Amino acid sequence: MNFATYQQTLRKITDLSGAAAVLGWDTETYMPSGSHALRGQQLGTLSSMAHSLFTAESFGQGLQTLLQDPSLTPEQRQNVHITQEEYERARRIPASFVERMASLTTLAHQAWARAKTEKNFAIFAPFLTQVVAMNQEKAQLLGYEHHPYDALLHDYDRGMTTAAVEGIFATLLPALQELIAQVMAGLSVRMDFLEERAYPHDEQFQLSKMLSAAVGFDFTRGRLDEALHPFSTSFHPQDVRMTTRLDPYKLFDGIGSTIHEAGHSMHSQGLRLEHYGLPQGTYSNLSTAESQSRIWENNIGRSRAFMQWLYPLLRAVFPVQLHDVSEEECYAAMNLVRPDYIRVEADELTYHMHIALRFGIEKDLLTGALLVAEVPEYWNTQMQELLGMEVPHDALGCLQDVHWAHGSMGYFPTYSLGTLYAAQYMVAMQRELDADALIARGEFAPLLQWLREHIHTPGDLYTAGELCERVTGEPLNPGYFLRYAREKFFPKAG
Repeated sequence: MNFATYQQTLRKITDLSGAAAVLGWDTETYMPSGSHALRGQQLGTLSSMAHSLFTAESFGQGLQTLLQDPSLTPEQRQNVHITQEEYERARRIPASFVERMASLTTLAHQAWARAKTEKNFAIFAPFLTQVVAMNQEKAQLLGYEHHPYDALLHDYDRGMTTAAVEGIFATLLPALQELIAQVMAGLSVRMDFLEERAYPHDEQFQLSKMLSAAVGFDFTRGRLDEALHPFSTSFHPQDVRMTTRLDPYKLFDGIGSTIHEAGHSMHSQGLRLEHYGLPQGTYSNLSTAESQSRIWENNIGRSRAFMQWLYPLLRAVFPVQLHDVSEEECYAAMNLVRPDYIRVEADELTYHMHIALRFGIEKDLLTGALLVAEVPEYWNTQMQELLGMEVPHDALGCLQDVHWAHGSMGYFPTYSLGTLYAAQYMVAMQRELDADALIARGEFAPLLQWLREHIHTPGDLYTAGELCERVTGEPLNPGYFLRYAREKFFPKAG
């Protein structure tokens, strides 16, 4: 097998995955409610076919031969090496397992949506029990040295370990709890009054499209829709779909959701088409992917400079609702720190408490230290301890995220890790660009180009940690995020 044949095989596999992604996107957007059973079968078939192609013995033999080819460039060799590692890993998972998981999760998603609507965890519990059992089985099939969570975490952040995440949270959470207490104690003006005003859906949706286009999302190669849980998916770099969620009384949550997903989607659109199918043409490392959504949502989208650009647009779209609201008040509302039930609506500081909660639950579910039936009570207790909140019902608690319905366990840490990487990348970007001046003028193209060059183009050639060192010159350091947070909320002290 030569390199061209290798890439051709990966492209066929990626074609199947892309077709499955189309069906997955439709499942969460426009599919009729009675269509789940056969949709699960279709997804299972496509997933099984892709898995069988990738794990074929002949493909593995070809990889071994190709690795001995002296004509490969270092970049080509790195692609093949990563594929070889993932091939060995995927061979441990039978195609029947992949098909079972795809079928299960389609039904689980339907049950989750109903459970959330009815605020009743018991509807989803039997499916979550099966999802946990399959993830336990998957961890055993893949193998692990220290903790079953390591086997699953690898799928989302190659090279990251459970112990490393625990160490990061041990540093991050106490510092954040202290900072949150200081910010809350200093609040003297009520800034949630803007949520007492209604912002019509159609105007919000048009604003979402304008914001997405302004920061660099290419609508000729993608589209924006709405979903119960916002997400972004890529069929290929020329067809990227994103969704947002809009609430008539939460204008800034909708803005944050849209910019977050635009960050993901621009990352997908930034992958090079000539690398389609290769590790270099994908971003399977989700900590890096999350750094791209969080840098746009928070470091750029919640900045004072961004509000300087955004404020006139907000006044133009909502002249009645914001006629008596200043730019400074909009900035304060965008950055309001307060405990919230919902992760995707949480502020930059309390957000990580939500991730730590889910991380702990997933670890304990995998080891059996926590049973599925105990999840709601455990969740509610931890929300009280971490954020001082009493959860009124399951929809605002353990049913709010779609990840478990998708079968995904090991995903949640990437949200916090991505946020930390984003802060570190922003510092590196600011060494080369006058980012605040560009943002204030609405000139986002240089920022996107910097991210294209340093983050998007390498694809998955490097782990998140390796890429961070290449771009910033040092390993992941939570201190950058903590410094960013302190300087934002206490600028005089910074």
